[in-house]
Amino acid sequence: MYKTVQNNRTSTLREALRKPESTRIAIKLGSIEELRGISRDVREATINGRKFKRHINKDGTTGGFVESTAFATESTFIDVNAIVADKATIMGNASLMGNVYVHENARILQHSMIFGNSQVFGSAVIKGNAWVHGFSKVHGDAEVNGNSNVEGHAEIYGNVKISPSSTNSMGADITDFAVVRGFAIVDGKVSGHAIVEGDDAYIGEEVEVTDHAKVYGGANLTGSLRILDYVEIFGTVKINLTNFSIGGNIKLGGDMDILDLDTANYTIGKKKKANPS
Repeated sequence: MYKTVQNNRTSTLREALRKPESTRIAIKLGSIEELRGISRDVREATINGRKFKRHINKDGTTGGFVESTAFATESTFIDVNAIVADKATIMGNASLMGNVYVHENARILQHSMIFGNSQVFGSAVIKGNAWVHGFSKVHGDAEVNGNSNVEGHAEIYGNVKISPSSTNSMGADITDFAVVRGFAIVDGKVSGHAIVEGDDAYIGEEVEVTDHAKVYGGANLTGSLRILDYVEIFGTVKINLTNFSIGGNIKLGGDMDILDLDTANYTIGKKKKANPS
């Protein structure tokens, strides 16, 4: 029978950890954050009635804490400072590295990796070979899959799908302070302080939305297209152009189609050029 210690003071915890291993397996803590940095010898913890237990990784090493209501298979890797709480699920060959926090009803599946200080929560799903790292957050009903990458301070939520097409082997890329929300689908790149949101907004494989650009509504962007600066694209706009950049303070909205133009190396915005044709 092992001893349970209430962690009311730092000295109390230190005293518990000096005792023989058989008497210092379980402790009581005041918050989930306190689970990080605890000796690996502490195998169980209770926080306000919630029970947490160390995960034993697929390589036999001692992993991070998993709440009794959560689920993690033996094939997964959960780093010593990672935390899985509530009803979250970790399955397949998924890995959690660093100070990751996965909670609520989030699911981390297949070969995906979550690392750094990132958080996945709500009913979000990360799967395939997707990476979520840095200080990024994925939540709501968002889904990130394929070879997609979410990093920096990026935030993804709502019913978003970060979902590379069958021809996009590199995967979608959401970086910096970008925000993607609503029912948007992203197959390309969103970076800087850009925002993509709205009903059925689509960012194609070779499209980049960056700087402070904003795409929302049912906008559909395809081709090798770059949206930058303070451009706003909204409504049911459809753009399908090759080697095309749209920058400056332009707003494109309403029911507008800009398709199949001979516009190689053409720019709208700060540097206007005549159509080479």
